[in-house]
Amino acid sequence: MNKSYASGRVAACANKINDYQRSFQFYEDNKKRTLLATLDEHAVGSAGKPGGKKMILTKECGIILDGKDVILKSWRWDPKAQRAGSPPSESVVINLNASLVFTFRDRSSISIKFAPCPGILVDFACGECRRRTDSYLDHARRVTEGPHRGKLLIDQEKPTLQQRQKRIELESLEKRSKSKPSSTDVAHAEIKQIVSTLETKFDGYEGCRVTPAPDGNWREMAYLQSLREIPILPATGYEVGQTPTLFGSVVQTNDASESLKRLKNESSGKWRGSVEIHKMIAQENPGLPRTGYLTNASGRYSQELQVAGGGTKSAGERLISIRGSKLDLYLREQCSNDELVVVACLRSDDRQSRAAEAKLEQIQMILSKRKQNPATAAEHKCRLVKCDLAESPALVDRYRIHAVPTFLMFYASRLVNVSSLGGLAVRVTPTTKNANLSGQMDHLPRVLLVEKSAKQQLAVESVLRREGFQWDLASSGEQAVSNFTRQSTSGALGNSGPTYELVMLSDSLSDSEVRAIDRFIGPKERMKRKAGRKALVCVVVSTAGCGVPFSKTLCQACRRAQGRRVSQELAASVERSTREPPLMACPHCSLVTESSTKTTLLPPGLAEMTQAIVYKHVKAATLHRLAEMWVADEGRGGSRSAPASAGGPRHCGETHLGLTPFSFFIEVDKQIAAAKRGAFLPEHHIPEMALSAKDTVLSLQFGRQAPEGLAMLPMDQVRSASA
Repeated sequence: MNKSYASGRVAACANKINDYQRSFQFYEDNKKRTLLATLDEHAVGSAGKPGGKKMILTKECGIILDGKDVILKSWRWDPKAQRAGSPPSESVVINLNASLVFTFRDRSSISIKFAPCPGILVDFACGECRRRTDSYLDHARRVTEGPHRGKLLIDQEKPTLQQRQKRIELESLEKRSKSKPSSTDVAHAEIKQIVSTLETKFDGYEGCRVTPAPDGNWREMAYLQSLREIPILPATGYEVGQTPTLFGSVVQTNDASESLKRLKNESSGKWRGSVEIHKMIAQENPGLPRTGYLTNASGRYSQELQVAGGGTKSAGERLISIRGSKLDLYLREQCSNDELVVVACLRSDDRQSRAAEAKLEQIQMILSKRKQNPATAAEHKCRLVKCDLAESPALVDRYRIHAVPTFLMFYASRLVNVSSLGGLAVRVTPTTKNANLSGQMDHLPRVLLVEKSAKQQLAVESVLRREGFQWDLASSGEQAVSNFTRQSTSGALGNSGPTYELVMLSDSLSDSEVRAIDRFIGPKERMKRKAGRKALVCVVVSTAGCGVPFSKTLCQACRRAQGRRVSQELAASVERSTREPPLMACPHCSLVTESSTKTTLLPPGLAEMTQAIVYKHVKAATLHRLAEMWVADEGRGGSRSAPASAGGPRHCGETHLGLTPFSFFIEVDKQIAAAKRGAFLPEHHIPEMALSAKDTVLSLQFGRQAPEGLAMLPMDQVRSASA
């Protein structure tokens, strides 16, 4: 039982185990919940507030102290003990707070009164509570005569063996009467008469009896039932060999003529329609009942199966559905002349259409967010709707739609383009093999390691190899400059040379080497690369003279990666704090916190160039955090035409072919530009066949020589074919 203050905080807590075992706790009305008093069934505990009068009660003695913890009085419960003292002759009253008052009279009379407001008073009896208050001597009888005169005889009620046996029999009869009640066990006269009448009428009825176990011929019955359920094929007359038997019996022909008669019309004798036949077959062979486990779990994570527990829900916004007959009216009245209207022609009974609709719902959510943002509302004036071709067959004939999904694009109520947008997206580049980063990026950043120490080279390369990164090694600043020069030369010639997204520098580089590297990846060079890919620069501090203390807790990024809760209030307070954070390293990833005092750890030139500092050892978690920082930097500096995503370059057109948010917005920009030039399609335009992304990728897998009867597409037409 709990009692609370007006503020809602707990004031008193009473715990009861049985009739005599209990305990009480009383608390102050503050956030710390200061304990004011605690007592148990033996009257052992204490009472008092900090800086005030207190009383301590133990099993041997009691003590009263003043506000300075000076003993005012002490005594023992046993009056015969040495220096026992005497309990207080008057009641001891201690005001615990404005609502709680402690009163001590004697060991068995202790009370704490709780009065939260006028008119309400709760009195807690916290005195000693024993299991029994009397003694067996109080109920003894003294012998007054005979040789045992003066002896105390204890009164004990011990039943004899016959009495115990009779009691057990009565308890067994009561249990049997509860399971199978009889009129002889009922004491009430009226109820006994009713039960007796029911027994007279129904005891002789055999249908009410249930055999709890199989009878003697259960084997024969099970055998015959199995034979009836096994389907037997009729003989054709062309069989050879011995006549087969079924468990020693002759195989009987399975006559299905009666079942086939039910599939014909009784009046005309002709076969029923396909719908009626399917219905009759379903009645003849009903589906097995699904168990609760299958009903609740089967198909729960599939978008195609509809189950009772509910399937997966796609993350997106539902599309507006219009009918084909009202398309022209919708374009004239609902749409403006300066926006591109994309009509997705789908079918609800087609699997590819449902998958394309799920992707379009994600695009619709991106469009809604951009319309709500004033900064991006004018970038893409696009409207996305859908039309079900199963309900609008006239639209199929009007625009010669031969496949789904098909997209009709209108600008100012005029047709601009008819395309499949490549169909379902197909990945053309493999995903990263790193399980910790595959959900955040499509490829790992390429690493350039600039390290002079051979021991440090082996250690870092071992971690890079284990985590699936690709890297180049430079043992000096001169080799690093050579790698950067080769990279820029191959890019100018149009070759696909190595592009370094993550550069790991050693703190042992000289000033001249740092200045030479700064010309390629310094802050000024990074500002020039706003439109292209950026490189993340980090420095590995491994010099023996540098010492950075490790933090007692993990950094925010490591806590998020491990699924731990990150307090938003704490993160916001750290960002708002004007005090400079101390220079400390995360014990999990070894990354040093961002601080202006890093100039004391690194030379000025290296400190100005670096974006992250790694202390001592490069671990797997270190590479994970650096890759996440690179992805976040790529997401902030990506193309404006691509939709924003926390995963950085996930929507770029290099990883997928077909319908993706990136390809959709690229096509929207292309068709808006074509419409502004006046490049509209004629009214009776017949669209050409466009390969889907899947067909394009399959054709490329055959190599340079196409098999007979298969037309190959040039490499420069792959992108246009998918659109």
